[in-house]
Amino acid sequence: MPRTPEENERIRQSAKEKIQKAAMALFIRQGYHATSISDVAKEAGISKGLLYNYYKGKEELLATMVETRIRELVEVMESAKSNRKPDEQHRYIIEGAIDNVYQNPEVFRFICICKHSRKQIWT
Repeated sequence: MPRTPEENERIRQSAKEKIQKAAMALFIRQGYHATSISDVAKEAGISKGLLYNYYKGKEELLATMVETRIRELVEVMESAKSNRKPDEQHRYIIEGAIDNVYQNPEVFRFICICKHSRKQIWT
């Protein structure tokens, strides 16, 4: 029986998450410039061709990962609007950021590495 469009989308999203997780681990461990697409594919347990099916290259992969983090931040800030007082909004954002660091320390390390090496990455 052929897969449903929903099943195909779930498989696609799962593969992309696996690729991004592998890339994040390698960028943290080796650095962005020292990590090749082949390294990411190997770490993700997929072929390089499949990786290129989802991303044009390392730059697009990194940009997607950064955009995801930005979207998450915007979501937290939008949720903070439900608090009427500015001090409550700030507290909500700060507590959310601290909780995120505890729950996802690799994301925090990734953000720090991107910030530290942004001139090298984006030039």
